[in-house]
This record gives sequence, structure tokens and C-alpha cells, in this order.
Amino acid sequence: MGKICVIGGANVDILGSSVKPVVPGDSNIGHITYSFGGVGRNIAENLALLGHAPVFVSVFGNDPIGEDMYRYCQAVGMDLSYSVKTDQVSSTYLAVLDDKNDMIAAINDMHILDLFTPETVQPLVESLTGEDYLVLDTNVSEDVLRYCALHSRARIACDPISTEKSEKILPYLDKLDLFKPNRLEAEHMSGIRIDTPQSALDAVRYFLDRGVKNVVISLGRDGVAGGNSESLFRLRHPFAAMKNATGAGDSFLAALAAARFEGKNLLDAAKYACAAASLTVESIFTVSEEMSKENVTKRMKSWKFEEEFYK
Repeated sequence: MGKICVIGGANVDILGSSVKPVVPGDSNIGHITYSFGGVGRNIAENLALLGHAPVFVSVFGNDPIGEDMYRYCQAVGMDLSYSVKTDQVSSTYLAVLDDKNDMIAAINDMHILDLFTPETVQPLVESLTGEDYLVLDTNVSEDVLRYCALHSRARIACDPISTEKSEKILPYLDKLDLFKPNRLEAEHMSGIRIDTPQSALDAVRYFLDRGVKNVVISLGRDGVAGGNSESLFRLRHPFAAMKNATGAGDSFLAALAAARFEGKNLLDAAKYACAAASLTVESIFTVSEEMSKENVTKRMKSWKFEEEFYK
């Protein structure tokens, strides 16, 4: 059996959540949490918690924060043998949440990722086979994405991360086995406003027509829309009380990729991913302390999904 690999950012997450409605320009009383994050790192940790031992490739700083993060990633089960250490300051992400735990603003300092080059990932990419799965996040440069897309023999999964960064992967959509944009990213890339069930399916078809083999678009309260050459579907599920939306997309893609790697069909993989994301939003942490294959499977089986299928 092959291996699951992740190439992407690793950084420190600092989240500040106000206990009352935020007053701009003032000091707001709240709670501050400190954890390790980064889209790629979050995906890799979720994969590890879901029972896999992912190979994770990133750039780590040699400062105390970077060393702590490196040791933590190893402790949770990541293989870091292809990662790089440098004397630059570790990547840091700062987010401010309101009293409803919705993000108000965020600042990221990820200059260390400028050191991420095709040469950084070449040893891993050259080792991959058709049995492997490679997950990419678009925090890395277009040069790295291009190299992976053109040279990897593994199946590739990708999260576009944001509307701005999504443009990096546009030229390589036909190289993707699995693509997971959210509503805003799908709208930006396709030019289709997703405000009806039909428009969601039209967006899925847009990506399939451009060569993506499997597409799942996350639509928030509207569930997900997805499909491949066999069929299109819409899926809705129950929603839990939200404590922190940060990291939900990362756990969704991790579970989606894990399920596909394990041989599940796209619909069942999407159900598994929805259950994983729900565990994440219930936690104050970017990666839920409750994340496990057992807990995700239990939640998925307890839910009654609304399913619609289309040709």
C-alpha cells in the first residue's frame, strides 16, 4: 500500500476571541490560545489522528517556536524526513474572532515559505508512485505547485485555501485527482455565482470539464456539492454549535483524502469529511482534540444525510 504525503505550510496559530461584541480600536477582553497550525501541517496532523502516518514536507525555523513545532509534529506521527530547517523566523498566523467565534481579521507572516522551492520537494516527489497520495496547499509557490503537478506520479489532492491563492493552481486543474474549494473559492475560479442548488452543480461541472477527476465544494450551511465522471450529488447534514471555524476546511480535506486513499467512493468520502469538519468547529483548537477515525466514523453513522443525485 502507498503512503499519504502533504506539502505545505507549518506555522504558529495565535487566536484571540472576544467575550463581548468587538469594539474596533479598543482593547477587548477575551481569551487567547496558542497552537501549531498552517494548512499543510493541520492536514497532516488530522491525517495522523485519522490513523495514517503522513509524510509532511515543510520549512521549519530553528527558533524555539520552530523547534517545538518540529518536535510536536514528530510526536503526533508525522514523517518529517523530507522537511527543511532554516535560521529564519518561524511562520506565524494571528487571528481575531468576535464573540460568536467568527473571524474579524487575520495577519500571517509566512515569509519563511519563500524558501520552499522545487528543489525542496524534489526528493519526495521523485520517490512517489501511483499508489501514493499527495496533498498540496497553495501557500507554497506556483513553482512548487507546477513541479509537483508535472512530475508527481502520485494522485494529487488540493485545497485552494483562498480566492487569491487559488489562481496558482488554475493552470494545473487537469493534474488533480481531488479538488476541494469552498463556495467563495469556487465562485472566484469558475465565475459562477453559487446561490442555488443548480449553480452549485454547474460549478462542479466547471472543474470536471477542466480535467479534475473528483470535486467536492463545501457550501457551509448548504452542505456540499460534488461529483466525478460517474455522477453529481448534493449532500446536507446536521450542524453542531460552532466554537471556532478555523481549521474546519483542513480537517475536511484530510478526511476526504484519507477516505479516498482507503478506497471509499466520493460520496462516502464526503460524508466522512463532513463529520470530521464538524468535530473541528466544535473545538476551540485548529485541530480537534476529539479527532480520530473512531469518532468521525461514529458521528458519520449517527447522522441522517440528505442526498440528491444527478447525471
